[in-house]
Amino acid sequence: MADDKPKDLGESFREVVTQWEREFNAFANRIMGTETYGRVMNQAQNSQLGFQQMFSDVMGRHFSAMNLATRDDLQRVAAAIQDVAQRLERIEARLEPRMADVVGADVAKGPPRTKRPPGDYLPNAGEK
Repeated sequence: MADDKPKDLGESFREVVTQWEREFNAFANRIMGTETYGRVMNQAQNSQLGFQQMFSDVMGRHFSAMNLATRDDLQRVAAAIQDVAQRLERIEARLEPRMADVVGADVAKGPPRTKRPPGDYLPNAGEK
């Protein structure tokens, strides 16, 4: 009788949970393996997508009635801004080398650092 120790309560609970998980997994696998389950899930997904499209259309009409931008409108504006930014970068890349040759290095430095006002450095500044 010395070998008949009572089981630990935590171990008993783990065994019950493990057995329940095995049985539930077997049951779920049997159900999900049927053609009926596949059809039901397909119908549920189609219903969800239909509802989502309907909601999007209704919200678009409400925003339009309130003269507000929809998500699609904002995406189009963002794409247009991005396109303009890319074009501007290409233009700047083409003009930079030409501007450096035309302007020269002295203008890039700016006026000399003194305490005199900038007007004193302009040609014909004192003449009026």
